[in-house]
Amino acid sequence: MSGSIPLEIRSSVKLLELNLGYNQLSGSIPPGMEILVNLQDLNLTHNPLNGTIPNSIGNLKNLTSLHLSFNNFSGSIPHTIGLLSNITYLNVAWNQLSGSIPAHIQYLVKLRYLYLANNELTGPIPSELGMLENLKELKLRQNQLNGSIPDSIGKLVRLTHLEVYNNSLTGVIPSEIGNLVNLQEL
Repeated sequence: MSGSIPLEIRSSVKLLELNLGYNQLSGSIPPGMEILVNLQDLNLTHNPLNGTIPNSIGNLKNLTSLHLSFNNFSGSIPHTIGLLSNITYLNVAWNQLSGSIPAHIQYLVKLRYLYLANNELTGPIPSELGMLENLKELKLRQNQLNGSIPDSIGKLVRLTHLEVYNNSLTGVIPSEIGNLVNLQEL
């Protein structure tokens, strides 16, 4: 499919899953998508979509899975992402997102997969990520993150994959990494 996401999609208020991935959709995420309050899975991956991730994304309270990777989204990750209390999978990798990783991500306590890789994110890795006790995979590679790896990463005992390479990180690997007994990839 090509063209933009039609505004009329908003009238599908009972929609549980919207999968438009792997197409040639262009333009931005249309305004008013927050009307889809029953939506559990939103997949827009592998399209040439652009613009910003709208703040209204936080209104999709039933969302468990958000796939926005391999697009051309820019701007920052909205702080309202922290309102997605049911989300288990969040993938915004391979975009042009900038700014810092919002500390509000700490409220996503059900989150198991967090992919922020291959963007232009800056600033330190927030210590608040240590609050995500259910996290299994954390991929932050190929950004412009700086500072050190926070000790709080050691609280993520379910973590199997931790990718932080190709950033501007400094300091030593915290000894708390030893707490990650399920870690398979570092």
